[in-house]
Amino acid sequence: MIFKHLDNLIELFRLKDWDIDLTIGNCQSEAQTMMMYNCYKADIVIDKNLNEEQQLQSLIHELVHIVMRNTQTIEEENVDEKLHPMWKREMERETEKIAMCIYKLYTQNKDERKEE
Repeated sequence: MIFKHLDNLIELFRLKDWDIDLTIGNCQSEAQTMMMYNCYKADIVIDKNLNEEQQLQSLIHELVHIVMRNTQTIEEENVDEKLHPMWKREMERETEKIAMCIYKLYTQNKDERKEE
């Protein structure tokens, strides 16, 4: 199940100082994250209708958002309103590219983690 990956990924992303809750449930998109920046707390919800592979991909994607939180906050506070939709779309695309690279590396190494 997806929960077994959370601790490994928190360590991989160096997010041990964060309190991250993961829920599998109803979601308007594949996944979403609500962050409380000053508290280093995040609630991630992943859609229950996704298969295990899609859930893992979504979890990694949401963790990339947490890592990139400062960049995304700067954008939200400083980018012109007209550019905001384009910036947000591009940020989402870049987040997905990074997440898929990490997913491929993470799943390639899963056999090595089992041996430890």
